[in-house]
Order: sequence, then C-alpha cells, then structure tokens
Amino acid sequence: PRVALKPIRPLLIREKIIQATKYLIRKQKTQHDLDVNQALLGIYYWLSTYSEEPAAVIAQDSSMLKLIAALGEYGESFQKHNAQILQKLCSYNKLRMDLYENGVIDILLTLRDSPDPDARKLSLDAVFDLVKSDKVIAAIPADSDLMQMMTALSRFGSAQVKGAATKIVNKLSKFQEMRIKKERAAAEKKRREEQKQQNRKNGRGSPLGSPKGKR
Repeated sequence: PRVALKPIRPLLIREKIIQATKYLIRKQKTQHDLDVNQALLGIYYWLSTYSEEPAAVIAQDSSMLKLIAALGEYGESFQKHNAQILQKLCSYNKLRMDLYENGVIDILLTLRDSPDPDARKLSLDAVFDLVKSDKVIAAIPADSDLMQMMTALSRFGSAQVKGAATKIVNKLSKFQEMRIKKERAAAEKKRREEQKQQNRKNGRGSPLGSPKGKR
C-alpha cells in the first residue's frame, strides 16, 4: 500500500533548520566540520526545490537568508551551493518581492565576486530572474549597486549577457522615470494645497467690500 506523506509544516521546518544552522556555524569556529555544513546546504536546496511552500519559508525570512550566506564563507564549493539555492528561490515568481525585501540582492552581489565561476554565473542568473518582477524593478533605487552592475554588464559583458542586461537597464530607467514623474506630481499637488491653505488663511477677516468712509 502507498504511504501518504504528511504535509510539510513550514514553521516547524523554519525552527529546526535555523537551530541546526546556528549550531553548525558556531561549531565551525572550532571543528570545521565542512561535510556537515555541506549536508545542511543540501537540505536548504531540497527545501527550495521541493515546492513553493517550503521555499517561501526561506524567502520570507531574512535571518535564514543570512544564515545561508554565512555558510558560504567556508569555501568556493559552498558559494556555488549558495548560488544554486538562491537561483532556485528567485525562480518562484511569487517570492521575488519577498526575497528583495529581505536583502537577497546584497547576497547575490557578493557572490558575483566569488572565485568560483559557477557561483558567479548562478548568482547572475538569479538576479536576472529576480528583476523579472515589475514590483522589484519599481523598488530598485537609481543609484543602487544593482543598477551600476547592470549598466556595466550592458557595455562589457558577453553578447548574451549584454542583451539581457541592456533590457534590464532600459526597464529600470523606465520605472525610475515613472517614479520621478509621480514624485514631482505629488510635490506639485502638495505645493498647491499649501498655497490654497495659505490663501484661505490670508483671506480670513478681510472685508468683502471696503466700508464707506464718513463724510
């Protein structure tokens, strides 16, 4: 007979994984048990690939993302595993804004400087996936490190990367222009409201008509 699998309990997963990760990071300071760390990254990868529900447990928790990033500090192979996990997380459309708000961009940009070429490529793929979300694009500041990186790649990257980066730069520029227009419109509206209030204030107590003087 087929055995029915119990549904995954996201909160329990989060609690147990965070406990295990913190324990292993503390343990690294003395025993350097890299094999156990690699196994833990394998669990993170399994969670991110199993389905969107357990992946959301990671994506919606900045502390878990930081713990994954911390595990990547123990060697190039760990950075590659980090990038694999993050690239998979960024492939989920509904999780992209959560990932952005929880600081995944900073982790991905750090991995872009990895000595491991696979980690660099996977982290860039993750960025390209992340910015497919219009909400993420709209939230990225004009002077961000991501904008600067995409501008550089649109000029100096390989032919394929140049094309993808150029599309992102154009999209970012478009949303930034829209943001500037909205901010200017809001500022102008506020100025007009303040001017109206000032005019009303100045007009209070003033006679509607000049009184006739005594003869």
